[in-house]
Amino acid sequence: SDLHLTDGSTSTTIHPSAFDLLRRELEGAARDNKVQDLHLVLLGDIFDVVRTDWWFDHTAPDARPWNGKIDPRTAMNRDTAAVEAQFAAVLARILEHASARGFLKMIQKLAHSNAIPKFKLTYVIGNHDRALTNFPALQKTIIDALGVPVQFVHSFTDPAYAVAARHGHEWDENCN
Repeated sequence: SDLHLTDGSTSTTIHPSAFDLLRRELEGAARDNKVQDLHLVLLGDIFDVVRTDWWFDHTAPDARPWNGKIDPRTAMNRDTAAVEAQFAAVLARILEHASARGFLKMIQKLAHSNAIPKFKLTYVIGNHDRALTNFPALQKTIIDALGVPVQFVHSFTDPAYAVAARHGHEWDENCN
């Protein structure tokens, strides 16, 4: 949850080597415990398409997703084609950043690891990546970048493990 991988224009982000350390830890635990499968659940705000200076350099204030004439169904600017193109441009910048490349490489290696016979990936959408809900093309971009199947959802439950998870922004008065 809350990796907030960005294009690096507004803040520092996770060093790519951290993802390699995490991958080795997960693979070691999987090997030691002889796991049959690994279901990795990403709990939102993984790719933060909001936190970037790109908005100030490439869009007029009234053309940004949170300004202009707002669609009450999406809580975004009604010019959906322009907004989708904006988010796609930001996501492309994020996916080029070293942090995101380290994250993508970790997922790909886990998915093809000999220590993990079966790998599954679920992405619970949060508030900083909520554009993924409105624009399936952004989901496809992420799937293509990861190179593994991903299920995009708004909540996750697994009764077999007594797990229920949400990103949690739904209970924040500024995000509902």
